[in-house]
Amino acid sequence: MNTAAVRGLALFAMLLLLALPAAGGDVAVCTLENGLQVAVRENPRSPLVTVRIYVRVGSMWEDDLLGAGLSHLLEHIVSGGSTRTRSEAQGERLAARIGGQVNAYTTKDHTCYHITTLSEYFEPALELLTDWVTNATITTKEFTREQGVILREMGTRYARPETLLFEQYAQLMFRVHPARHPVIGYEDLFKKVTREDALRFYQRWYRPNHMLLVVAGNVNSEHVFSRVQERLGRLPRGPEVAKALPSEPEQVCPRVHVQRADVQVAYLALGYRTVPVTHADLYPLDLAAFVLGHGPSARLVRAVRDEQKLVHSISCWSDTPAYDAGNFTIFATLDPNRLEAAKAAIIAELERLKREPVAAEELAKAKRQKVAEHFQSLQTVEDQAQQVAWDLMATGDPEFSAQYTARIQRVTTEEIQQVAQRYFAPERLCLYALVPRSAPATKTTSEETTATLPRPTSTESAPAISAIPDGSALARNRKETTAGELEKHVLPNGLTVICKRNADLPLVSAVAVFLGGVRADPPGKAGLCHLTADMLMRGTKSRSAHQITTTLDALGATMSASAGNNSLYVSATCLKEDLGQVLEILADVVRHPTFPEDELERRRNLQLAAIRRGWDDLHTAGMRLLRKEVYGGAEGLALPYAWDALGVEETVKSLTRADLVAMHARLFGANNMVLAIVGDITPAAALETARAHFSDFSAVPDPKLREAAHLPPPRAKRIQQTTTKEMAIILLGYPGITLRDTKDRPAMEVLDAIVSGIRLPGGWLHRELRGRQLVYEVHAYNWIGLDPGLFVTYAICEPDKVNEVREVILKHYARATRYLPPAEELDIAKKASATAQALELQENIDQALDMALNELYDLGYDYSQRFREAILAVTAEDVRRVAQRYLTEPVEVVLTKQ
Repeated sequence: MNTAAVRGLALFAMLLLLALPAAGGDVAVCTLENGLQVAVRENPRSPLVTVRIYVRVGSMWEDDLLGAGLSHLLEHIVSGGSTRTRSEAQGERLAARIGGQVNAYTTKDHTCYHITTLSEYFEPALELLTDWVTNATITTKEFTREQGVILREMGTRYARPETLLFEQYAQLMFRVHPARHPVIGYEDLFKKVTREDALRFYQRWYRPNHMLLVVAGNVNSEHVFSRVQERLGRLPRGPEVAKALPSEPEQVCPRVHVQRADVQVAYLALGYRTVPVTHADLYPLDLAAFVLGHGPSARLVRAVRDEQKLVHSISCWSDTPAYDAGNFTIFATLDPNRLEAAKAAIIAELERLKREPVAAEELAKAKRQKVAEHFQSLQTVEDQAQQVAWDLMATGDPEFSAQYTARIQRVTTEEIQQVAQRYFAPERLCLYALVPRSAPATKTTSEETTATLPRPTSTESAPAISAIPDGSALARNRKETTAGELEKHVLPNGLTVICKRNADLPLVSAVAVFLGGVRADPPGKAGLCHLTADMLMRGTKSRSAHQITTTLDALGATMSASAGNNSLYVSATCLKEDLGQVLEILADVVRHPTFPEDELERRRNLQLAAIRRGWDDLHTAGMRLLRKEVYGGAEGLALPYAWDALGVEETVKSLTRADLVAMHARLFGANNMVLAIVGDITPAAALETARAHFSDFSAVPDPKLREAAHLPPPRAKRIQQTTTKEMAIILLGYPGITLRDTKDRPAMEVLDAIVSGIRLPGGWLHRELRGRQLVYEVHAYNWIGLDPGLFVTYAICEPDKVNEVREVILKHYARATRYLPPAEELDIAKKASATAQALELQENIDQALDMALNELYDLGYDYSQRFREAILAVTAEDVRRVAQRYLTEPVEVVLTKQ
């Protein structure tokens, strides 16, 4: 890249930043007399609103109870708990009546409570959330119950190996600073916490002068300030609390630790202590992380993963919190026998950063990526609120992120070299790794311990909620918020193009979808479609893989390709100025891939590693066994859906370049493709750009996808296998529906909401099983495709609770076949489903993929809108009808310890 181009990129980034207030929405901030800080980011184009209360206390501020997890325990009790004005059940009903998605989380320095719902329900959402946070009663019953829930969580949080890895990594890096302690706490200390401890902590910290309230979405800031003043203005200010943290001693020698665990591959965290967000070195450290690990052309990705083939995946970040516990971390998954070589290769790249100034074009690329990242992080109302909150809590400046992105443009190559020299010293190294128990010892594995990994961590959830106004209000809101210039065209060659304008941010997403996926995999070639999709970007007739990735990274654009059960896709997101160039690359990888042999071998090995990693997760492992049992037949690979998109190791190992070429020739044609473009575009201009690259794209014959429509309903059967994990999982698969079943699909969605919640756990199963502390996690979902899918229910519990959990699930499903939900419960479930769908379609990429797939599946690009209307029309009789039809005989899979 020449000097003029570098200057042009910097100028372009600055011009984009000038448009930020209009694109992201202005932030209005006020502070009430009692010290409560309130911030509002208006987004009039969104149908949603999110209300968030941040309490400025987390696990680091527990004083004499440090390490007990008191902040996290209080979060569990307060979120959805009883208050001085209403019971738990009353609060749950109110949340349900507004269709709200309620949740909470705790970090090391703050606790957050939030509700996201349709904007017309702002006032009841505000009233409910502020009541929970400021009027909690913390009853003995709630305290005891939630303490039991968290004790169960403590025994299960290591099911994802990354959880164990990063907890131990923090304790290796910090010997004194309280950031070393896990937010959830230590079991022995946690058991000693009393209700009186929780009350004192609540009374000390849950005061308006220790809180921040943020609202983002389709609201008016003056109206918000007025309502907040009415609700909270008279709350008394609490005593000011002096916050002081111990200084971490200087590290004088490297710290390396390797732990043997029940994993299939190795997991590595390598890093160095750095600085808090207020330090000037923040900016060059962040750019150093992008140079090393952001995007496929980044140094670590290119050198350590692609060229030396030492890792399966690798990423890098600079974490600079508000407190003095910053760290620069590299994370990788790899084969255990390559741990020593991977460590050496990573450190060699860090040494290179210290030794050689970053090239001008590489620095310009990282800066442009930062601009793109900033805009991409503002696409949802939740993201907008979170950014405002982080800016205020960490720096006191609601526009810090905008200023940060401008400041990042002034970083020099010398500054990056200086911070690398300052922080990446050998004696400051911290390295923690998890390796399989059978891994051979190496120099790096000289200091070892062993561990048993229990099981998956789930998203924290507040008590389930559902839906205040009637359905007519929801319908009015849809009509008012679905505006947006949209065009659909079918080109003469059969290609469908959909273009939708969304000018909120200077971003555009494009998605090309094709019928394919698992249904296109021939017998004995499971995983072929996924590997074909993955290889599209590994070289074309006119571009090498390196040229593709470096061009996209230089633009700050992202592009990926993958396959699912029924289709495969190529998607891209870029700044609006670059749509033409990015769409040209997308067309090239779709139409002219060459599938080079050297790239094929490397990508095949990565796919094999991903298959192995899947067995480290209980739910993934359980679903693989369930699919094989229902769809596999005698050979285990008889029909589509018998395997997931990754395939199985035996078949992936045997795939050849000729297989990929044949798959591409069979699926990639204009008549089997839909292209959707969403973002800051003029639809007519975007259509012409698409025409320029695809008008001469040839059609293909019938892709001859395999079908499983003849599959008989599964018969009741129980399969049990052993696992080394401490927790068990039970999955029940009932005969399911298809994507095109427009009669039963809306009713099945509502049934799902009633029995298990939508998007977040809830409903009958969650209330009883979590309430009785029988499970750590329970949920159900409609797993559907072009062929009949499954209605899947899963629960994660202790091994000795499997049978009891199973009986509760079966009891509720037997009840569902006789049950006519009353009007209020039905209304709650329907609105929860409709709100969840709106939440899932906020980003350009999600809207593009949704429209493209619906069009591809012959449902019509606007099917999601019509699906919401169908959901609102579901009757109680519809719900009972589908329960009677589908909740018949499940296939059960149990993974548990012997």
